[in-house]
Amino acid sequence: ETVEANLPKLFLAAAGLATLSCLSRADFNLPLFVFLFAVWGRDQSEKGKMILLLGITALADILWLIYWGPIWNSKAVGNLDRGIHNFVLLCSGLNLILKLVITICVGMANMESIKKTIP
Repeated sequence: ETVEANLPKLFLAAAGLATLSCLSRADFNLPLFVFLFAVWGRDQSEKGKMILLLGITALADILWLIYWGPIWNSKAVGNLDRGIHNFVLLCSGLNLILKLVITICVGMANMESIKKTIP
């Protein structure tokens, strides 16, 4: 199978991880990946905008992990909350890695049409 054929599966996997992240985080990744799953393959001229959207949200994920990671792992967080917070941090980190893989795959699958849309 091609990279392009497997992208919807990656979108759903990322949406699943984002669902788990919602246990302790207001996560924007769930609607993002459901949207990408719904529109993938409909308009080939929008692939460059998808990469831009994935890149901006990846930056937001990185900033979120940098800010909340140390706070949630500090002594101030109670033991009851530590487990769920560590689980959400793990899911968020895995989702960030998957998002970067998806961004690369979208770029590889549509390199020619993306070059045409970039000014």
